[in-house]
Amino acid sequence: MGKLIKENKIDETNIIKSKIHSMKGEIDTLQNDANELQKELEQVMYSIPNILDTSVPVGKDENDNVEVKKYLEPTKFDFTPKPHWEIGVEKGLLDFERGVKIAGSRMYFLTGDGAVLMRALKNFTLDTHIASGYQEVLPPIIMNAEPFYGLGKLPLFEEDMYQTIDRQFLSGTEEHPLTSMYMNEVLTNLPIKITSSIVSFRKEAGSAGKDTKGILRVHQFYNTELVNFVNPSDSFNKLEEMVQQAEKILELLEIPYRTILLCSGDTGDAATKTYDIEV
Repeated sequence: MGKLIKENKIDETNIIKSKIHSMKGEIDTLQNDANELQKELEQVMYSIPNILDTSVPVGKDENDNVEVKKYLEPTKFDFTPKPHWEIGVEKGLLDFERGVKIAGSRMYFLTGDGAVLMRALKNFTLDTHIASGYQEVLPPIIMNAEPFYGLGKLPLFEEDMYQTIDRQFLSGTEEHPLTSMYMNEVLTNLPIKITSSIVSFRKEAGSAGKDTKGILRVHQFYNTELVNFVNPSDSFNKLEEMVQQAEKILELLEIPYRTILLCSGDTGDAATKTYDIEV
């Protein structure tokens, strides 16, 4: 171009300028197409489920889950027991009306001994896990989007997550910040065992009509979490140990439970094997 302008070849210069202008528009169009295809590729990539372990029973839904352990028998009453939302209000442990008043549906106050019990359970679970070799951490509950993609929660569960105006997300369960703690790092000092107890948030989108009473399916809840970072070869052994550690809490409290192994149709997309402990 510089040479042509210097030689005063105006027509040839204009032809090349026209071609450059045309190519720029074509490049912009192709770049936009590439960006859209990249988004589609990522949507597909992040929707691919984990590979199930061979020990996971094949099944369609929760009816095909397998009970692997039972502890104590559920309490039998010679009367019709009241639900927890009635007992909680009568005993001054729960206040649903004021929770809804200030924060909307599926929100509540823990009051009096209800609040004391929550604090006691938090300390009890943490102390029990620390005594078993876990290190306590207190993680942030607001997270960037990147960890949620690594966890398999985005884009699949975005409608269930609370987010800020600059696209950060509130932790939907405590495992989210804990399992992301060492993201993009190479770990050599394995195993690492951590535990924490924080508040978590979930929109419960799509749960209209389900567990509308009580504190089973609410937007803000409290949980204590266990996370182990281990060599892949030791992964399933550590899973069994973690299940036993969780069962230990219920046994110390003398609460009847059963442990079930989820079938293929009931296992979450991010998991390769899942146990549920039903109280």
